[in-house]
Amino acid sequence: MRFIYVDEAGTSKNEPYFIACGVISDPDECYLSVRQYYFDLSNDLFPEWEGFGDSVIFHAKDIWHGAGHWDRKKWPKRERMNILKRLVQVPVLFQLPLCFGILEKAGVAESLQVAPDTTAKQREKLLARSIYSHGIHGMLQVADWWMAKNCPSELAQVVAEDISDVKGAMAMFFSGLQKQDHDIAEDLAAASEPDWFVTERFIDTINYVAKSKSPMLQVADTFAFLVRRMLGGCAEAASLIEPASSWFVTPTNLNLRTARLIIPVDQVRPVD
Repeated sequence: MRFIYVDEAGTSKNEPYFIACGVISDPDECYLSVRQYYFDLSNDLFPEWEGFGDSVIFHAKDIWHGAGHWDRKKWPKRERMNILKRLVQVPVLFQLPLCFGILEKAGVAESLQVAPDTTAKQREKLLARSIYSHGIHGMLQVADWWMAKNCPSELAQVVAEDISDVKGAMAMFFSGLQKQDHDIAEDLAAASEPDWFVTERFIDTINYVAKSKSPMLQVADTFAFLVRRMLGGCAEAASLIEPASSWFVTPTNLNLRTARLIIPVDQVRPVD
């Protein structure tokens, strides 16, 4: 049984790329060791800190910019970059494959089709969720490819951050890629659509957890953020992630297939 921990970067409206990162974990083999690594790192940096939980979270964006726990007035850039260097060692130390789904957001915006009476706010919300859904969907196809090659008899549970925007976007497609939902679909023609990605590998529903409680989600956070910076032309980010690049899953002969989005536009409500 594998767990795939999912996080993303590039969700801001003006970001050109959306990046989804999935960390494939065999929890029996490595979860406690990864958690201990983060625990030790936290105690090393914050000697007064007691216990693993909400008090310290290794959020790559905050570390990079010197925000949150990592106030640049207290943490000079060199120290913050050294923290990131320690974080990017995790996939190498614990043999964690990293899968990515990368979207150029402008292309999604151009291809998005909505009903004529859709409001601007409805369209904005649907576009954001469509970008997220397609990015995560592509990443899961990469993860499915890796599992077919390396552990074909195993199933997987997907884990994502417990926030409302993530849940809304995930709801648009996750059930649609699970084979059992196609088997019982009322629209049999739609259920057998050849261009849709369907798999038996990802079971149940998505497990949502707080990022502060999950070191594996923080691994995904680190690499989603740094890959986004790299795609923006940042040489420093590219240098940081290079030591872990051997654990980036690079599929061969994989043609990404279409996401089946299951929430119609008339159910999308305006942004609050």
